[in-house]
Amino acid sequence: MLTVTDYYKELLNFCARTLKDRNAAADLVQEAYMRFLVTQRSGTAIADPRAAVPYHAQFAD
Repeated sequence: MLTVTDYYKELLNFCARTLKDRNAAADLVQEAYMRFLVTQRSGTAIADPRAAVPYHAQFAD
């Protein structure tokens, strides 16, 4: 089973490029990881992993 930790570095780099702020990116990745864990532990299937990325990160300049 794959987890967010398998993609941590890639996700962090993507968020850092998008936000142009590595610390903010690390916060977002942590938030996405927590959402992933909560969803996974509830037994709910994760149909779209991108949905775990906080909304404001998707529209950063």
